[in-house]
Amino acid sequence: MPASINDETISLLTARIYDTVLAPHMWPTVLQQISGLLNAFGGGLIVRDRQAASSRQLLWAATGHSEECQQQYVDYYRSLDPLPEVLQGRQIGEFVAYDALHDERYRQKRAFQHDFLIPHGIRYVAAACIGSPDDSQGLLGFQRGPEQGEFGGLEMAVLSKLSPHIVKAVQLLCHVQQMQSSQSTGLLGASALDMMEVAVFVVGVSRNIVFANLLGERVMLSGRIGRQKAFETGPRLILHDVDADQRLERAVRRVCQGGEGAFLHTSRPVGEHRQILCVLPLQDTSRYASNGATPLAMVLVSDPRKTRRGAAAQLRALFGLTPAEATLALELAAGRSLNELSEETGRSVDTLRTQLKCVFSKTDTHRQSELVSLLLRLPPVPQATPQSGRGI
Repeated sequence: MPASINDETISLLTARIYDTVLAPHMWPTVLQQISGLLNAFGGGLIVRDRQAASSRQLLWAATGHSEECQQQYVDYYRSLDPLPEVLQGRQIGEFVAYDALHDERYRQKRAFQHDFLIPHGIRYVAAACIGSPDDSQGLLGFQRGPEQGEFGGLEMAVLSKLSPHIVKAVQLLCHVQQMQSSQSTGLLGASALDMMEVAVFVVGVSRNIVFANLLGERVMLSGRIGRQKAFETGPRLILHDVDADQRLERAVRRVCQGGEGAFLHTSRPVGEHRQILCVLPLQDTSRYASNGATPLAMVLVSDPRKTRRGAAAQLRALFGLTPAEATLALELAAGRSLNELSEETGRSVDTLRTQLKCVFSKTDTHRQSELVSLLLRLPPVPQATPQSGRGI
């Protein structure tokens, strides 16, 4: 083994590997250090939770590759990568070195080889399966270009020394994250939050989502809120309105640092409502938290496209409103004006005013502000909950 790769170097790197259990954001730095020992220009680690219904991503980390390259791999090329086939039958943590340009399994995946590997200068790979076979599935790989040559015996010896520690650290990270998620979900009363008519997210200071109620999960799946970047460890709460997203970032950071909560809203797209957000402080006192208590924020998001059929039925039952009157009342409570509704529905403003007078009479209110106040005080009507697994 070269002088620069002595037992002390391996020992220090092993300690950093175990530091990632409570600080997964350190993985890119650790991968960079391992790549340096291997004379590799890049490395990547991906771990997914196989127990979650959605096979959610627990960890993604990479070094030596551009964000565009990482995003391409996660969004499309990962499904074409024959690496799982190459590693099939190997032990967890057993590294395999191969030439991706001449390997027959890669030749059969011509699109992956010619459209991804070659343009990004990847030819030689050393990779292994990482993670518990029961809880998670993961892949770890290091890459070299044509000019660097194949991984030799010295490099494989380094990986053999580090592999048991990498496997153990990833397994511990998976267990910690699963226990944190389970503990937080129990403390928050997930079933009660699922009945709310607003999307509920619990996020960390970087807006990484650690919990979402069912409506929050539906909003995430619809793409209306939130996105996941390849170089992050999981989904983050992102608003498409750039100005509102910056205000949300500041509010979450302030709340996680012990400041007060905040209200904010997005701009109003044509034909849609504003999204109203409330950011509140929340402390996770789970014994699995890294410092005894992890600063968290709860973000409540109104869903502007929600049909609210249950709420309309509630108004008809409580006050005897017609379907049209109930719909009008809910639209006004959501912040719409009579002029907007007139343009959208094709009904005249005078017709809508007549309906509004009927609503006032039946609800014993006299002004639009009183009506909105009354509607906001009504308890929410739980929507039918489809049978589905949790996880985000």
